[in-house]
Amino acid sequence: MTITPRPSTRSVGLDVLRAGCVAAVLATHFAPFFLATDGAAGWVRQALSIGSFGVTGFFLLSAYLLTGILLREVDARQPQVWRRYWIRRSLRIWPLYFLLIMVFVVVGLVMNVPVVGLGWLATFTYNWVSWNEPNGVLSHFWSMCAEEQLYLLVPILSFVAFRWRWPVLLGLIVVAPLSRWWVSEHLPYPAVWNFTTSHLDVFAIGVLLASLDHAGSPGWRRVRSSIATRRSIALLVFAGVAGLVLITAIDPGRIFGGTAATWTYAAVALGWSFALLKLTRRTWSSERPTLKATVWMGRRSYGIYVYHWPLVVFGAWLGSVTAIPPAVIGIVLLGLLLVVSEASFRWFESPFLRLKARFSRDPDTLRRNATD
Repeated sequence: MTITPRPSTRSVGLDVLRAGCVAAVLATHFAPFFLATDGAAGWVRQALSIGSFGVTGFFLLSAYLLTGILLREVDARQPQVWRRYWIRRSLRIWPLYFLLIMVFVVVGLVMNVPVVGLGWLATFTYNWVSWNEPNGVLSHFWSMCAEEQLYLLVPILSFVAFRWRWPVLLGLIVVAPLSRWWVSEHLPYPAVWNFTTSHLDVFAIGVLLASLDHAGSPGWRRVRSSIATRRSIALLVFAGVAGLVLITAIDPGRIFGGTAATWTYAAVALGWSFALLKLTRRTWSSERPTLKATVWMGRRSYGIYVYHWPLVVFGAWLGSVTAIPPAVIGIVLLGLLLVVSEASFRWFESPFLRLKARFSRDPDTLRRNATD
């Protein structure tokens, strides 16, 4: 059955997409434990670097889901939309984010090692300085900072009339590659990867898709179905991904930095957009045996992302001071990551998610979308 998904209804397809995003990031960051730097293994290891673009998929998902929810609330003339929006966002992102920061502040005090960029991290602006002031164990928090800044645009755009939203979104899509070109020309990597302006196009695409789905015109439904079902489009996307993987295997720097970033980020954004349209074309049952593990991972993707990098850093240190084979370290840490993420989701994040549901006009609906 072909549908236009409503943001208020939990989409198993989007949980699958979340799982794909976080799995891509894990493949990138855990590859050094399993693959050498030379020979064929080195090529594969470099090719897996493309998994960092899983973050791009998360940006798209956030823009799509949050815009859809807000548009429904605005259309229904529900009260205090902005207030409830910010409370929901804070309850979803802040507890785990600040918990990890506080943990490393305490560890830093005990070991007499200050947390680099603490002020920037606390104000969600770390991504603007991380290229010059890197925090090794919390470096992945640049993406949460960028996303928090992008969250500012969601309620603003949701209150803009649909006919005026188009030029604003097209403007953002144009600004993003220009920003990437300028930053890559004037600042060293990873500035172009970390700056919020570099990801305005994927964010704008997410808002645009949500706006079109919300409007639900027959013309858009036909276009949407055509994009999701035509083999020619699927083959084009596959060819594009294969090309990017091949370039990444040769030189990852050409994908993430330099002037090539002007177009590579946009190409990846379109690829994730195709996946979103494909996975939300029909309803899926989370009870399907082939999907259970994937949905489980998707619903815990935020915790998995937050915890994974400190474990990678610890594993790299452990490998440098012991004779434990890197592959053994990698396997143990992956298992530990899944256990910690499950415990965190069940006993730390879930109470905040239940509290978050109270700030929806439809608590049951929001509870079903607890991980959004």
